[in-house]
Amino acid sequence: MTLIPVWKTSIASVAVIVAHLGTWFRISWLIVMLYLIAHGLMGLLVLDDATIIYEYFASFIAQDHGGNVDPEEIMAFAQQIEEPANRLTLVNLLSMVLTLVAASQLLVIWCRFVAMGDDVGGRWWVFRLGALELEMMGALVILGLGFSVAWVLAFTLSVFAVVALDAAGYVVMSIVFTGLFVLTIRLCLLIPQVACDGGLDPGKTWRRTEGNTWRIFSVALNLGFIGFVVMMLCLAVSGLVFYLSGGWTDLMAGTSKPQDVLTSPLVITLGVLSSLIVVAAHLVIVSMLGLIHAQLVQEETSAV
Repeated sequence: MTLIPVWKTSIASVAVIVAHLGTWFRISWLIVMLYLIAHGLMGLLVLDDATIIYEYFASFIAQDHGGNVDPEEIMAFAQQIEEPANRLTLVNLLSMVLTLVAASQLLVIWCRFVAMGDDVGGRWWVFRLGALELEMMGALVILGLGFSVAWVLAFTLSVFAVVALDAAGYVVMSIVFTGLFVLTIRLCLLIPQVACDGGLDPGKTWRRTEGNTWRIFSVALNLGFIGFVVMMLCLAVSGLVFYLSGGWTDLMAGTSKPQDVLTSPLVITLGVLSSLIVVAAHLVIVSMLGLIHAQLVQEETSAV
C-alpha cells in the first residue's frame, strides 16, 4: 500500500502550478474566458432586476411598521419583486449549468495533465465536451448532491441526538461527522479517477484510498489554509481599494445608485480578479487530487 507523503504532496501541488502556469493558461484560457464572458452578460441581463429588488427592499425597510409588519404589506412587497426575482432565479439556474459545464472541462484537462502529463498535444484552442466531460458532470452532480444530503442528514441527526441524549449526544455527533468526514475524503478522488479514464466507480475510489484518509486530509488542510489566507488578503485589498475610491461612501450617502457602482470599471475589474483568484485556489486542490491519484495508480500499475 502506498502511503501518500503529506508535505511532499502539499508542496508539489503548488509547485506544479508555478512550474506549469503557462501550460495551464494555454489549455484553460478559452474555457475561462468564455465562462467569464457568459457570466458577465448574465449579470448585465439581470442588473436592472437586482436594482429593482434592492430599491424595493430598501424602501420596505425604511418604512415605519410600528414594530409589527402587516401580512398584507409582506404580500404586497412579494408581488412587487416577484417578476425580477423570478428572472434572477432563472439566471442563477443557468449560471449553475454553465459552471457545471466549465468545471467539468477544466477538471478533466488539468487532472489529466497533472496525473498523466497530457497537455492536449500543445494546442491553444481547447474546448472539449465529450464522454469524459459528460462523465465528469455526472461525478460532480453525484458528489454535490450526495454530500449535500449527507451533511444535512448528519446535522439533523446530531441535533436530535444532542436534544435527546444531552451530553452523550455530542459523542454521537462526533461519530457521525467523523464518518462523514472519512466518506468525503475518500470519495473526493473520484474526480481524477474519472478524468484519467478510470470510470465513474465510487467503489474503486474507496478501495484505492484505503489507508490514506488522514494523509489526504492533511494535504488538503495544508493547501486549504494557504488558499484561505490568500483569499482573505485579496478580499481585504479589494475592499480597501473600493473604500479608498469613495465607492462605499457615495453608495451610503445616496449620491450614487447601486447600478452605477456595480457597472463601474473598478468594481468590474475587482470582480474579474476575484474570479481568477477563486479559480487559482481551486486549481491547487485539483492539482493535489491529480498528484495523489497518480501516486496510487502507480502502485497498482507496478503491482501488475
